[in-house]
Amino acid sequence: MLIKSQVPHDKGLDNTLDLLQEGYLFIINRVNQYQSDIFETHLLGEKVICISGEEAAKVFYNPELFYRKGVTPKRVQKTLFGGGAIQSMDGKVHIHRKQLLMSLMTPSYQNQLAKLVMEKLQS
Repeated sequence: MLIKSQVPHDKGLDNTLDLLQEGYLFIINRVNQYQSDIFETHLLGEKVICISGEEAAKVFYNPELFYRKGVTPKRVQKTLFGGGAIQSMDGKVHIHRKQLLMSLMTPSYQNQLAKLVMEKLQS
């Protein structure tokens, strides 16, 4: 386990604008900059710990180590994800919803979705 002083701290009082400018590259840019799979920053005025890599994924997907409910600011939850989004669920409800969504990720369903999108675009 890392001691807090070993976790790199992102510069600045708040890095929300950097996140908006960099998008999905925000975390990987800092992982590369700090040569660390973990760093601390501030977003929307709140302290945030960002993690990356295989070990981080194991922590993120372990329901005994990580919870989702209530961690997203309400204004972000409502505007970006929606009220009943999977990103805010835990436990059996999260697992059931994820299995439902993943069942739609088969090549057959992907082809069907692509066909529907093309039909709508051409109409």
